[in-house]
Amino acid sequence: MHACTTCPRKFLTPSALRVHVRTHTGEKPYVCTEPECGKAFAQKGGLTTHVRTHTGERPYKCAHPGCEYASSQSTRLTTHSRIHTGEKPYPCTQPGCEYACTTLGSLKIHMRTHTGEKPFACEHPGCEYVCSVSTNLKTHTRTHSGEKPFSCTFPGCEYACSVSTNLKTHMRTHTGEKPFACEHPGCEYVCSTSGSLKIHTRTHSGEKPFSCTFPGCEYACSVSTRLKTHMRTHTGEKPFVCAHPGCGYAASESGTLVNHARTHTGETPFACTHTGCGKAFAQKGGLNTHLRTHTGEKPYPCTYRGCDMAFTQSGDLRKHMRTHTGERPYLCPEPGCEYTFTRGGHLKAHVESHHTEQGQARKKKKEARVLKFLKDAGIECDTEVHISFRCMTDTPTAFSRIDAVIYLPSRNLRILLEIDEDQHKGYPTGCDVVRMNNTGACIRVSGEEADLLWIRFNPDAYTVDGVTRRTRTVDRHAALLRTIETHVPGQGMEVVYMYYDMAGDVPCVLNEPDYPAEFKTCVKSFY
Repeated sequence: MHACTTCPRKFLTPSALRVHVRTHTGEKPYVCTEPECGKAFAQKGGLTTHVRTHTGERPYKCAHPGCEYASSQSTRLTTHSRIHTGEKPYPCTQPGCEYACTTLGSLKIHMRTHTGEKPFACEHPGCEYVCSVSTNLKTHTRTHSGEKPFSCTFPGCEYACSVSTNLKTHMRTHTGEKPFACEHPGCEYVCSTSGSLKIHTRTHSGEKPFSCTFPGCEYACSVSTRLKTHMRTHTGEKPFVCAHPGCGYAASESGTLVNHARTHTGETPFACTHTGCGKAFAQKGGLNTHLRTHTGEKPYPCTYRGCDMAFTQSGDLRKHMRTHTGERPYLCPEPGCEYTFTRGGHLKAHVESHHTEQGQARKKKKEARVLKFLKDAGIECDTEVHISFRCMTDTPTAFSRIDAVIYLPSRNLRILLEIDEDQHKGYPTGCDVVRMNNTGACIRVSGEEADLLWIRFNPDAYTVDGVTRRTRTVDRHAALLRTIETHVPGQGMEVVYMYYDMAGDVPCVLNEPDYPAEFKTCVKSFY
C-alpha cells in the first residue's frame, strides 16, 4: 500500500498516489494547447475530455433506438441511459420520503431539503444570499456581474440571459413551440412554460391565493409576482433601472424595463407566424396589432354619428376623432409660428426641421445633393420656384415654394419635385395636400396645359410594414432619375411618393386622418 503523507488515505499503486497528491499541491501538469485557452488539469483524462470542447467530438453515443444523444464523457452517457431504462438507483433515506434519482449528486442536493442546509453563500459585499445548490449560486452571482453567457442563436436576435433555462424558453418565441397544454375540458390553451400553465389553471378554478396587505386594499391575484408589482403602487418603488449609459429610466416592473431596453438594443423577439411575412416586433402588443393586418380585424370603431371608420389601434382612433372635433393639441412653441398639429411626433419633427440651425443646414445639404445629381445627369430644372396663389386668395403673400420644377415639352409634362426630408412629418398633412392642389389649380389658371407630376422624394429612412428600410443614396437617385425619364401620369395631375413609410402597397401618409379622400385617386407610390 502507498500512503499519503498529508492525509490518511492509502492507494494500491504509486501512480494513483501521485494523482491524489496533486489534490493537496494543486499541481496541474496537463495543459491545453489550444490557443488562448490555457486550462490545465491534474489528470490526463481530464485534459482528454476537455479537448473535446474544442473539437466537438462526442464519442459516447446512446444505443437506444431513435435517440441521437451523444456525449464527450462516458459518465454522462451512463446517467443519460437511465432516462430510457427508468432506473433511479439513488433513493432518499429520509423516513416517509419516496424520492429517488439517477445521480448521487442529485440525491445529495435533495437531502438538503430535509436538513435545511445551504452551504453556498454569495461573497458579494452586503449580499446575504445563500442556497443549497452550487449552480444556483453561480446563476445568482450574475445578478452582480451582469454576465449573460447564454445567447440566442436565431439570426438577428441579440437576446442573452444568465440562465440556460431562460434561453430555452426564449427560443420558443422564435419556434412557436408550446409544449404545455391545459387539461380543462374544452380549453385549448397551450403555453411555452410549465409555470404559465399553472397560473392559467387558476382562471378555471378562480383561485387567487395572493392578497394585498395594505390597509383598506382588497386586491388579490393568482400570481405572486403581480402582487409584488401591485404593492409598488402603494410604495412608489421603481427598482428596475435602465443600465444604458446616460439613461435614467426606472420602472416598477421588470417586463416594462425589458421592453424599454429594446429601444436601445433594437431587439425584436416577437415574430409574426403568418406564412411569408417574417415581421418581428419589440413588444407583444406590437405583434398583436400587426396580426390585424392579416386578419383585417379593426376592434376600435369611431363612435361619431354617421362615421363608419374603424381602426386596428386605439391610438389611431384617438387621432381620427380629431378630424371630427378639429382638435390640434400640439402647438409649436416657437414665437411667431402658428403651426399646430394633431400628433406630438409631427410637432417634434417640425421644430427640429424648421426652428434649429442644424435642421435648416441638414435640409439644405440633402436638397443640394439631389439637385446636383440631377444636374450631373443632364436634367435641367428651375429651383426655389415660387408659385403665387393670388388667383385664389386675397392674401398677396400666399404662395407655394417648389424645390425644383422640370419641364419636359416632348412629353407635355411638368414635374414638381419636392425633396421631403423625413417625409415632411413636420407639416400638417391636410395643409400639404391643399398646397399641392392649389398649386396645380394656379398653374392651370395661368394657361398651362401640360400634365402635372408631383414627385415627393424622401432622402431619409422609411419603413415598410413597420420595419425600417435604408436604401442606398445611389439607388434612390437612380430610381428618381428613372421616374423622371419614364413615368407617364395616368391623369392630368398625379402624385408619386418615393421612399415614404408604407403599409403594404399604400403610403402611410394616405392613412392620416386629415388626408382628403378625393385626392387619394391621384396618388402612386414607389419604394
